[in-house]
Amino acid sequence: MKDNFNGIIEEAKKEDLESIFLIWKEGVSYQSILSGDIHINEKEAKTILEHQIENQNDHFKFWTIKNNEGEIMGWQSILPFHSSPIPLVKNSFGQSSTYIHKGFQRKGLGKKLLKHALAYCASSTEIKYVFGIILTLNTKSLQLCSELGFQNLGVLPNKNKEIRDFNLVVFSC
Repeated sequence: MKDNFNGIIEEAKKEDLESIFLIWKEGVSYQSILSGDIHINEKEAKTILEHQIENQNDHFKFWTIKNNEGEIMGWQSILPFHSSPIPLVKNSFGQSSTYIHKGFQRKGLGKKLLKHALAYCASSTEIKYVFGIILTLNTKSLQLCSELGFQNLGVLPNKNKEIRDFNLVVFSC
């Protein structure tokens, strides 16, 4: 995988929502095929994404990567992993999500976005740990996280065999 594909990373804006949603939907559809889970409330998902974009702050961000024509090729978010009224706890844990448009995968864009997000967390926030929850069958994402220094804590306990297994990975900033 090449890590030199050009792309402009910038903070996501409300007008990016439609492209972000379509890329998310494409990624989740792929994961649903792998996992056998096809229950997606698109309206609710879009509302959640919109809320996340609108409520970015110094700790938690949402980025896009665009080509020279301004087309969004993918997106990355670091969002709160833990909800707590205690600032030290609330601001210390982030959850990473990386989604790349199918037509731009395997060009190093996910790696570029994730590296950007991790560098931002380490230099500009109080975030100490970035977590990812990855479908065990999503070997591309697990490999990327391993390459970037995430520790795979293993497969989450799963008593509901109707859904597939997920791995929990963590990066220490």
